[in-house]
Amino acid sequence: MSFSEISEQSRTNLTENAYQAIKNAITTERYSTNQKLTYGDLEKSLRMSKTPIVLAMSRLADEGLVRAEDIIDFAGNHLARYKKSGRIEFVSSPPHTPSGKFLRRQLREPYWQGQDRKV
Repeated sequence: MSFSEISEQSRTNLTENAYQAIKNAITTERYSTNQKLTYGDLEKSLRMSKTPIVLAMSRLADEGLVRAEDIIDFAGNHLARYKKSGRIEFVSSPPHTPSGKFLRRQLREPYWQGQDRKV
């Protein structure tokens, strides 16, 4: 088994663990309706890094358990106006390297097509 296969399998297992833990906490009402959670809170309680949590949240959003509007509202109350996002899109399988690092340039590419300048 190659390093990239091991890395992919490990990332999948972590994502599945995060997904199950968060979904279980929501369905058993450990997290109440409209309770605001941060990635930092989830990292501490689940004892894992942000990447599997982000992927798990994307999956939960597909199922309707997490809403982008709630995240935007939360950011609006806790971030400066210039840092706040106008929209959030959940990507079920973001592009990544064999070691699991997100390829942000590829994620941004569709939004900058036809633009002279990419910020």
